[in-house]
Amino acid sequence: MTCTEVTNIIKSCKEEGSSTLNISHRKLVILPPEIGDLHKLKVLLLNDASLIMPPREIEKLINLEELHLENNKLSMLPTGIKNLSKLKYLCLSHNPISFVINDETANFKCLRYLFIDNIEMSTMPASMCLLKNLEYLSAGSNNLKNLPEEFGCLETLKWLRLSNNCLETVPDSFEKLQKLIYLDLSINLFFCFPNNISKLKKLSSLILKDNKLTFLNESLSNFLCGLSKLDLRYNKIIDLPVEVMSSSGLLL
Repeated sequence: MTCTEVTNIIKSCKEEGSSTLNISHRKLVILPPEIGDLHKLKVLLLNDASLIMPPREIEKLINLEELHLENNKLSMLPTGIKNLSKLKYLCLSHNPISFVINDETANFKCLRYLFIDNIEMSTMPASMCLLKNLEYLSAGSNNLKNLPEEFGCLETLKWLRLSNNCLETVPDSFEKLQKLIYLDLSINLFFCFPNNISKLKKLSSLILKDNKLTFLNESLSNFLCGLSKLDLRYNKIIDLPVEVMSSSGLLL
């Protein structure tokens, strides 16, 4: 699609006063500056668009609530993204960005959904833990070896995916995630079951497949049996407590 065609789509969106613009799956490389005129825009889909340069113009879209930038070639965040104070949903997965949240972007007070899978992130900055209203976080397929000790400050989290990283443990503060319902720690390097996970009273689904687990302590039986889903496939567990073996939600 040519730049002229994209510009025409943007102009039509402005004329119609539309709150949603979908220009995904197009080889855009860069965005035309006219996109900054869509002040009523709430949802912007720019995924799979071959974007190389971060779209600076979106900093003007101060009413934006949902932004899709996944599956592009972005190596940095758009300049001025901190201005999007109403943002509730942000997807940046499958871009070579390396980092996402810094002291400026941690100001996303309304952000509830953050997807940062496969962004070549080796360290999760402590500033990410300032996202006080975050409910869904997906940070799988990165190179994470540990989580910041402040991770427990994300007390509103309900859904967390950290699969396909290099984690061996979770910080002590993890037990503060008392609203967590779903936790995916598959394809990591856990040799021992993280005991502080057993303190998550609302946890319903726990995915620990494809780790290095060799045993589970019997003291964990009540917690594990209370889960609706417990996936322990592709570990090296020799013996399981009898109660856990009979659990209806067990995948082994």
